[in-house]
Amino acid sequence: DNRVLGLAEYEQTYEEDGWIVGVSYGWQIAEAGNLTISAAYADLSATYKDNWLVGSPEFSNRPFAYDFEGDANGLSLGLNWNASLTENVGYYIDLRRQRYDMEATQSFASDRIGAPALATRRVDTEETITALTAGIQWYL
Repeated sequence: DNRVLGLAEYEQTYEEDGWIVGVSYGWQIAEAGNLTISAAYADLSATYKDNWLVGSPEFSNRPFAYDFEGDANGLSLGLNWNASLTENVGYYIDLRRQRYDMEATQSFASDRIGAPALATRRVDTEETITALTAGIQWYL
């Protein structure tokens, strides 16, 4: 949209800072292969910024960039199987589910009559990803 309207190049930044803790445990199952389970949790402060349609006449009531700050957390759970096919070749299968939530607010100057001088917007983002990957490994 920014390019079509001749506005500044669209830019988006997302930064997180905080701590992540995780654990994993693996079992070798006879000569068949290895099974590993894992879990991780993240507790982060997050900042999201973008300049979508800033300066557009159609959005003259929004002359500011999106600039949200808040908290984010996430949980990742994984199950992995890997095994050898030959002395130099193996395979793996990985099932992983990740859940991520962000709660953030944006403070901005309000120009509406009767509104507080400083207003806020809130955004809640939830994302869940389930991935199944498989591959071939070559051992040197």
